[in-house]
Amino acid sequence: MHTPTSPREPREGLRDTLAQRQQRIEQARPQLKAELIGIDDVIDRVMEAVSAW
Repeated sequence: MHTPTSPREPREGLRDTLAQRQQRIEQARPQLKAELIGIDDVIDRVMEAVSAW
């Protein structure tokens, strides 16, 4: 038997997915800064652009 889903469920799933992606981006930031010395401002700009996308 199929149970109906509420309209909020897909939205909540999307919200969780976006939150996970944002967390991965934030975790990558310090790693990139440690490996790519001297371009912290560039890394920050790229991360901001990617997170907005």
